[in-house]
Amino acid sequence: PLQLTGLSASGQGTLQFGVTNGGSPAFTVLASTNLVDWQMLTNPAVPQYHLNDPDAAKYPRRFYRLHWP
Repeated sequence: PLQLTGLSASGQGTLQFGVTNGGSPAFTVLASTNLVDWQMLTNPAVPQYHLNDPDAAKYPRRFYRLHWP
């Protein structure tokens, strides 16, 4: 199973986390403010993600998900 590791965030929209994916293909990170409409933030990446979401500070709540092709 996938596990999120090393999750940390700054108040400036920088999010960092790792994914233990057991050799699965790369994932794409998506973001949403309402859990219905999703926007791609990154191209496929592998187990360690360093994500900078400059729009994060504009929203009181922001959600992220991993998408696998």
